Amino acid sequence: MVWEIIRHNWLQMRRSLAYQRSVAARVLLGICALLSALYLLVIGVAGGMAAGESDEPWLLLGFMPIVLCFDFFVRLSAQTAAAIRMKHYALLAIPRRTVIDALLVSSFFSVYNVVWACLWLPYTVVAILTGASVGATLLAGLACFCLFLLNTQLIVLCRTLIDRSVWFSLLPLAVCGLLLMPFFIFGFKEKTFEAWLDFFSSPWMLLSALAIPIIYIVNRWLLLRLVYEELASDAVEGGKVRSFAFLDRFGQTGEYLKLELKSVFRNRTVSNTFWSGVGVMLVYSLLISFTPLYSGGSGGSAIWYFYAYLFGALILLGRIMSAEGNYIDLLMTRRENIYRLLCAKYYFNCVLLLLPALVMVYPMLRIGLPLILAVAFYFFSVGFMFFVFFQFAVYQQETVPLNEKLTGRTSHQSSMVILGRCAALICPYLVVTLLIALFELETVGWILFVVGLIFTLLHPVWLKNVYRRMMTRRYANLDGFRETRQQG
Repeated sequence: MVWEIIRHNWLQMRRSLAYQRSVAARVLLGICALLSALYLLVIGVAGGMAAGESDEPWLLLGFMPIVLCFDFFVRLSAQTAAAIRMKHYALLAIPRRTVIDALLVSSFFSVYNVVWACLWLPYTVVAILTGASVGATLLAGLACFCLFLLNTQLIVLCRTLIDRSVWFSLLPLAVCGLLLMPFFIFGFKEKTFEAWLDFFSSPWMLLSALAIPIIYIVNRWLLLRLVYEELASDAVEGGKVRSFAFLDRFGQTGEYLKLELKSVFRNRTVSNTFWSGVGVMLVYSLLISFTPLYSGGSGGSAIWYFYAYLFGALILLGRIMSAEGNYIDLLMTRRENIYRLLCAKYYFNCVLLLLPALVMVYPMLRIGLPLILAVAFYFFSVGFMFFVFFQFAVYQQETVPLNEKLTGRTSHQSSMVILGRCAALICPYLVVTLLIALFELETVGWILFVVGLIFTLLHPVWLKNVYRRMMTRRYANLDGFRETRQQG
């Protein structure tokens, strides 16, 4: 029965409109997955040869804290809520525990686990062939396999808890912080890796295999409890209504600013996205500002300060207009409603990006970076990068439920949006790196400042252009919003 439900979920995903619309993007994602698997294969073979020659079969485990934390946050950012179509099975003679088991079992066969197998599996085989102890190497490979399976269940647990309350985001941050703390304190030195190698090569580390069924049972109990609560009550969640009367002076744009703030305080999905973006900006800003990890004062360290703005903006604007898809029909009833909404979103996120700017300006000056660079990063983000992110609004056709539930319909995020996010993360790094290689840091700061200031001052022009293009595609977008809207 479990495998039959997994098959139904697979057919549901294949037949969804979002899946069928993004064939080219899914091909590109498949190519990226194959390239990642190839790189991991090369690393695994090289690591296995080094382990075999030095007779250190546990060598790979010394790097597992970094690998697991990277895998955890990549999956957590890409994985949607553990939505289960329980209402479709509620009237059938199928136990709800069986449906939950199907979800949890299918998580073990994730593409991420297959890609990571290209690291530890070649490592194990090559290490044995090059002279490492067979028994110890097999135990090391088994430990890696168990750690990735344990990571899979922990991701399901954290995603479920974070969807209930954004404060549960502190749980994975605390765990990963403890794993990476030695690297932040002592740096990426040989002794640090040797200490972790001794820890992970302990025989009791294989007890991680026993932790997998424990976390599985916890996930099963938690999901079953939450599903029962949501099926028993259809009440809409909401907070205290606030008036925000101080925004009345800004006219219609002020009304949409009120809508942004009320959505943050009243709707769970919007609130989680907002606090996640703010949390990522603040935690990342504090991390790079008050730890010795990026304190070199060189051009290479300057790039990471720029990403404090980029990460938060990507979370806040990566799915722009998705929440508005629930009531987009009403916004289309009056001329230029969408334009005022876009202006309100722009001003709202410009204010939010002041948070990392205030946190990082002193640390940047303390390590010797020019002041103009700190100012330039802010204006380049709210100018040029916001110009890029607002282009997503033209092609957005997916509605995100305002109060997403476990029993709701599974959300299939567009692969094109995922590729756009990846490009938004990689391209600025390449551009800023090229400028730093060609010019002095102060010159780079003035270039970024001028470009950012031009796009900031011209924001009414390009927002108007985004609005007009949205109106040109309004019927196609409206169909997409209606088709992906939450039903019951």
